[in-house]
Amino acid sequence: MKNAACRIRTTTAVFLACCAFSAFGRMDRTRFQIGTYYLRPQAQDEAHIKAMHECGIDFVYGIQPHQRKALDLFAKYGMGVVLKDLMPFWVGGTDARAAQFAARYPLEEYNACVDQLVDHPAIWMVDIGDEPNAKNFPHYGKIVELLKRRLPQGIGMYLNLYPNYASVSGNSAGVQAGQLGTKTYDEHIAWYSRDVGLDYISYDFYVYSAQPGHFDGFLGKMYDNYRVVADECRRTNRSFWYVAQVNSSDPAKHMTLNRLRFQAFTAMAFGAESIAWGCWMTGWWHNNVVKGDGTTNMHEYGILKRVNAEIKSLGVPFMRYRNVATHFVGYAKDSVKSASCGPFRDIACAEGGPLLVGEMASRKDPTRKALFIASTNDPNDQGRPSRTLRLASENGIVLHRSDGTSRSFAPAELSAGIPLAANEAVMIEER
Repeated sequence: MKNAACRIRTTTAVFLACCAFSAFGRMDRTRFQIGTYYLRPQAQDEAHIKAMHECGIDFVYGIQPHQRKALDLFAKYGMGVVLKDLMPFWVGGTDARAAQFAARYPLEEYNACVDQLVDHPAIWMVDIGDEPNAKNFPHYGKIVELLKRRLPQGIGMYLNLYPNYASVSGNSAGVQAGQLGTKTYDEHIAWYSRDVGLDYISYDFYVYSAQPGHFDGFLGKMYDNYRVVADECRRTNRSFWYVAQVNSSDPAKHMTLNRLRFQAFTAMAFGAESIAWGCWMTGWWHNNVVKGDGTTNMHEYGILKRVNAEIKSLGVPFMRYRNVATHFVGYAKDSVKSASCGPFRDIACAEGGPLLVGEMASRKDPTRKALFIASTNDPNDQGRPSRTLRLASENGIVLHRSDGTSRSFAPAELSAGIPLAANEAVMIEER
């Protein structure tokens, strides 16, 4: 990690230019944003888009430039899209493929694509690729700087990165072609910061796609992926965007509300400010929210609507702060028995067991602290019991729950503890 960090050369000028570009974006970055992938043509009528809006979706990836009626409907409901198939779509893939990128898609082609863009208020971002190899990052840096100058004001760029289970060259006997383009994942993320002038890091990790018998190990990789990206976002003052899983990798099973909560609230404990769910409609996996024929899976729709409402409820106080650290409390290893953060002391679960404690500082006054606490004792939704959150604070706290309720606690009242359901999250501010 030390060598990777030494290679970062993100200049103040590039960062300020990036911030200036996003400050006037159509995506309201002061609010927690929830997105999803894919809305096929057979479900682009008003009823489907209205239902998507009512489910708590703010933006949709994968709408094409010619789908003007859909764009009009998204604008009507205050939603945005990530426009696909305007720019060249590049998936980095192997090291050998990555070497072809700059020659195959020179800057002149991106200029020509901008000339073909018919602006629309529903276009929040344009897709410029997916999971690039790190060897593509320098060319992406040039593309980003060009598009900042050329795209209509308010339109951003969307670039999603690999998770840490992508391959490096020779990482096993059966894998000789590297996807990351670096020796480690830490280095991959560091090179992105060095070369690409976007003010966020976005990646996908699908913990419920783990192979049978390997969930616990995959869960460890999920936490490590959070750590690497969150650390880099803090270090470079970027936003953290996360793509989570809303469908089942097993056609005989359905996703559950608590599995959605687990993904969303662990990401928020590491500071995620946007979550995009894959996949709303036939894209990958099974039991999508909307089937290929346009009919709705009411179970999937219902649990997603509920968790999105919970995210948005917590998102109001959450977005007043910025994540500055994340503490593992009560885990089997690599954790502490309790945590203390600013005015909050002795944070732990009375019965033992894991909590993720996101330490936060006010965006307006960094001396003012807050906590985002996620109960993480039931990642596979096995019916684990509620627990009791313990903490102390000299001046008391204001507790926000995901159902939209808030309550003030005097210091003496905290001794009784706070009930915390499995996979529940709460936001805590100074009183």
